[in-house]
Amino acid sequence: RPDRLAGPAAPVATTAANPEPDPLAAAEAVDAVSDWLTGAGVPGAAGLAPALSAVTTAALDGLAAALRPAVLAVGVRVLAGRLSVRALAADAQAAGRAISALVASAAAYSDLGRAPDREVDIGEGLEATLRVLAPTLTGLTIVRDYAPLPRVTAHLGELNQVWTHLVRNAAEAMGGRGELRLTTRREGPCAVVEVRDSGPGIPPDLLPRLFQPFFTTKDIGHGTGLGLHLCHEIVAIRHNGSIEAVSAPGDTRFVVRLPGVVSP
Repeated sequence: RPDRLAGPAAPVATTAANPEPDPLAAAEAVDAVSDWLTGAGVPGAAGLAPALSAVTTAALDGLAAALRPAVLAVGVRVLAGRLSVRALAADAQAAGRAISALVASAAAYSDLGRAPDREVDIGEGLEATLRVLAPTLTGLTIVRDYAPLPRVTAHLGELNQVWTHLVRNAAEAMGGRGELRLTTRREGPCAVVEVRDSGPGIPPDLLPRLFQPFFTTKDIGHGTGLGLHLCHEIVAIRHNGSIEAVSAPGDTRFVVRLPGVVSP
């Protein structure tokens, strides 16, 4: 869950925690090991090199010095086998962690097994939505500006539909490049959520029609015009709140206000 209750709010730009390995460097490592194996007279160099690519040629020199030439090929194969097993185990662990995280995100997002109306952590729902939509947010700078916010009495699954529509619309408006800012704050008895993007903006004459059914600003075939109407129904009708849009070039904000804040 977010750290917004641990201290004062501060915008935090997300960055990749584990950057992807350099494909060129990986290929060069495989080629270097393959050349070493061929030079040492080890059969099947091309097949062994990928498994041994994490081993430096200096380490292989040390292995060759420690083994008799007659058993070098066997030693290299044993080493490659052990490294392959370790790599498979690491991949399996990483896959297991990824699956567990995905299941947890899906459960939090869909509110599986929960009562329709309960105390909801707004930030938790926003974070679950970001994780579910992560593949569509590539290239965007995501900024979280979460103020300490008590829980509200609401339907988490329905609110997550609202966050999904607003975040997806913002991402599409920016065309995969720009800043997506999520803000939470409290205004009296209401929890306020802002979804803000740096896209081109919405023409002023269209703003009053945004929440009407079947109205869309997207090209034909790219929208039903029901997303924002559904957001309005969930926020205004189901939760007695309000949703509004404020837009200018480079700064479009959808502001959701939800009553029913539960005192901490």
